[in-house]
Amino acid sequence: RGIECQRPFNADVDAVEAVLGLHRLVEVGAEQVLRAEATYRRRVDGSVRGESLRTLLRDGAIDFDGRWYQARDCELLPRPRPGGPPLLIGSNGPRMLRIVAPHVQAWNTWYADTDNRPEGVARLRDIVDAAARDVGRDPAEIARTVAVHVRMPGGQGRTMGDTSTTRRIVPLEGSPEVVAEGLRAYAEVGVGEVQVVLDPIDRQSVERFAAVLPILDRG
Repeated sequence: RGIECQRPFNADVDAVEAVLGLHRLVEVGAEQVLRAEATYRRRVDGSVRGESLRTLLRDGAIDFDGRWYQARDCELLPRPRPGGPPLLIGSNGPRMLRIVAPHVQAWNTWYADTDNRPEGVARLRDIVDAAARDVGRDPAEIARTVAVHVRMPGGQGRTMGDTSTTRRIVPLEGSPEVVAEGLRAYAEVGVGEVQVVLDPIDRQSVERFAAVLPILDRG
């Protein structure tokens, strides 16, 4: 198995915005799917909103009147592809994972949750496996994806928001060969796709990282 280089999961965001008036694609099922001031119970109940969006993306139409959210006589235009787009859950919470496990095709975690190391994946992978089994799904049906912090020349770590990871996380860095080998190590622990978080996030970093891709393509 190897790391796949592919386009992100696609949904017609413009169509969703036109129908629901959303300003961004909702991270379906994430534990932070609701506003920060909401209670935990309301956040988990907010998975109903995720279910509503899933139905809209899958079927192209929904008429829903819930406790927290309403989507009356909504229709998605243009119509989504048959079955809708694949859905990804970005959560490590056992309860949330059990709620969304019947519906998602992939799981993702942030590099801080794995300590930016392949060895940090196993504990979280086991939580996803347990959630899948609890709802009667084969864990292998849920693809595993992770973010990886890759530092390029000039990187200083996170400088805005929560900067605690800057002091704690050891970034993946080095020659293109070293970075490629570090990314391949994630495939060995069952990860099928990585999202590279470049530091700094600028054009030069992207151009430098491009040298890693042919090495990965060689397997």
